[in-house]
Amino acid sequence: MKKYKDVINVHIYPSPIITEARIFKETKTLIAFGLVQKIHVLGISKPDLKNTQKLTDSITINRIDTYFKNTDINKVKRYLSFIEFFIKLIFKAPKYKPSIVNCHSIHVLPAGAILKIITGCKLVYDAHELETEVTGAKGILKFFAKYLERVCVFFVDEIIVVNESISDFYKKIYPKKNVTAIYLLPEKDKEKKVTNNILRDKFSIPSDHIIFIFQGYLTVAKGALEVLNTFKKLSSNQHIIFLGNGPLTEEIILSSEQYPNIHYHPMVSSEELLDYTQCADVGIAIVQNTSLSYYYISPNKLFEYLIAGISIIASDLPEMRKVINETNSGWLIEPTSGNLFNLIQSIRKEDIDLKKSNITTIDKKYSWESEKQKYIPIYNRLLNFSNNNV
Repeated sequence: MKKYKDVINVHIYPSPIITEARIFKETKTLIAFGLVQKIHVLGISKPDLKNTQKLTDSITINRIDTYFKNTDINKVKRYLSFIEFFIKLIFKAPKYKPSIVNCHSIHVLPAGAILKIITGCKLVYDAHELETEVTGAKGILKFFAKYLERVCVFFVDEIIVVNESISDFYKKIYPKKNVTAIYLLPEKDKEKKVTNNILRDKFSIPSDHIIFIFQGYLTVAKGALEVLNTFKKLSSNQHIIFLGNGPLTEEIILSSEQYPNIHYHPMVSSEELLDYTQCADVGIAIVQNTSLSYYYISPNKLFEYLIAGISIIASDLPEMRKVINETNSGWLIEPTSGNLFNLIQSIRKEDIDLKKSNITTIDKKYSWESEKQKYIPIYNRLLNFSNNNV
């Protein structure tokens, strides 16, 4: 593909940029397609990380140092850290002479609007969720977030969201804007041979026992506590492996020392994840419907389970319901420990094998190879190129 010469793309996200899979995958795709020449990802510094980190020859992470740290337990200091980051961002980003700026959070969208005014760049609102409808957003803060988004979207040239439900939501609010849903789908290396016994070997799980896996961020809202409490009541031949990290990590580790069917494994790299996921029989992707953002959620783990070829237990919410129904790959439930307990008690090995056998169209419909093609028309519009330029 012919490269777009001299196109500098700046991506902004208010974090240390460590586990932001969406940003990593998106930026690598843009470079691979030749849609931009260089990318600078701007985030917040973290004491144990370098402020400048090259991911590739074309992609660099630049962490902005602040006096107060965003990891401080003191909320006031965290707010001060963000304000300092925001101000420094306004001065630092123009030095890269960006043609396009992608704001990956509503919190930095005002900075993107200011940068557009200063530099004349194109602006992308690259939302990772339904930004104004997140869990905990209420009252004056929610009103201010909605107002801020409406004002800033005036300057936005393209909106990218994570699924069709959120796309429909934004299209109704901002009918004059281009809104594109790009699902974050995993890639499967068809040439790679996977050892399917990593987890069984590590935790000494007998071959006739069923392995359930819950991977990702271990929080109450993401369903980890419901899963943990459920498996405390289940028989010893039904095992749960929590793979990831989060606020509930310590509680899960303590439980694993008391219950022989509960296990914890630290987070692994995205390159290794599929090796571990394929070891399980059933993947659990339940979330609590605590906000409109979670109501429309399409968690990465759902697609990771699919590409791994394992059956799934998922919350009966619109995006997850659509995937499970289309693939007939699992079971839908209201995410309570009682419902989860009853369902797992009823699942037999032959039920799992049947669901696994139904996963036959994943490589075609849920493929990053086809999904990433959506970036081409977006960047063509941003740079006023026709599709045959790529």
